[in-house]
Amino acid sequence: MTVSSISLPSPSVSSDLESSSTEPAEMQQEDLLSTTTKKRKQDEKQEFHKILLDALENPQPMQGLDGFLIRLGESLKRFPYRERSRLEIEIMQLVFDRDELNIL
Repeated sequence: MTVSSISLPSPSVSSDLESSSTEPAEMQQEDLLSTTTKKRKQDEKQEFHKILLDALENPQPMQGLDGFLIRLGESLKRFPYRERSRLEIEIMQLVFDRDELNIL
């Protein structure tokens, strides 16, 4: 073998080799972040399910005003959309006006 037959890798090849050696470390870091994110999301989902289940098993008792508002809502559903919207605005305006009187 002569010296001329031995070839060294070109700089572009060596930079490819260097970048490929750092990729596994970056991939491990991304995998770790992905795993951490998935774990956090899973924990949040479990916490949400726990709260939802608790709310369904232990409903809050209805108060007097709740019944009135349910009846009012059922009555408003019977009106066409435009008329219902106008009534909702009027009701909210009445409540706002009374609230303003109580503040002064």
